[in-house]
Parts: sequence; structure tokens; C-alpha cells
Amino acid sequence: MARAAGVEPKAVKVVVFNSGSLAATAMLGGHVDVLVGTPGTVLPHINGGKARALGISGPERQKGAYATVPTLREQGVDAVYYSWRGFLTTKGVTAPQIAFWEQAFARVVQEPEWKEDYEKNAWTEDFRNSAEARKHLDAESDFLRKILVELGVLTR
Repeated sequence: MARAAGVEPKAVKVVVFNSGSLAATAMLGGHVDVLVGTPGTVLPHINGGKARALGISGPERQKGAYATVPTLREQGVDAVYYSWRGFLTTKGVTAPQIAFWEQAFARVVQEPEWKEDYEKNAWTEDFRNSAEARKHLDAESDFLRKILVELGVLTR
């Protein structure tokens, strides 16, 4: 994100917190200048006028509470990254077991209660089956490894 904005990544001081809530507290207290985190964590503070959303790092604008917040790309910063949540299991799970859980989760994400949680937490719907999720995780791992090598955190 820094490089895409024309900033040398190694020049950015990054502070890591144990939770989004602790990071939000530090931002609200003026201890950090900018918070990069999940939208739902800061939505109450934005709604209360204590924080302002600068941009969405996802590939497109979100619906709902963040619909008016432009993406980074819309602001000339060609960077896309977003957090995700997933359901994982142990190695050795059989194909029928995977199929059972894929079908179960595909039904769950269609439920009104789940959709209410999307809205409440400012999530974006992005359900993927296990094969699609594996592709995404592999691509994300390659992407993050490349960045960490460029930053000198990893050697290869």
C-alpha cells in the first residue's frame, strides 16, 4: 500500500496490536496517525464522529455503512488487500466430509441472520468453496512472501 502511494515501505513505522480494538483505541487516543483495520471495528467511532474513513483497500466499494467511502484505487493508489475469515479443518478430511461442510456453509451464508451480520459488521460477501479458498490462500501467501522478501524480513 505504501509503495503504491509513492512512499518507501521501509520508511513507514508500523505498530502491531494484539487486536483491532486496541489499535482503534491507540488511533482514537492519538498514539498512531492511521489505523489499517477491519471496517466493523471502527464503524461506531465513525458514526459517532470520532474517526473518519479515508479509504477502502478492497477491490470495490462496500455496500451499506461504507458505500460513500472510495477505494484506494479510486484515489489513485493501486493497492488491493482485504482481510477474510474462514473455516478450517484438519488434514486428511475426506471428499464427502468437505462436500458436507461446503454445502452447510453455502446454506448458512444465505440465511437472513448471516446477512444481518454482514451489514452490522460492514463485511463484504465473498463465500468460496474449498478449492476457490485454497487458490486464494496460495495466491495471498505468494503475495505476502514477495512483500516480506522485498522488505528484508524473509530471505526467500
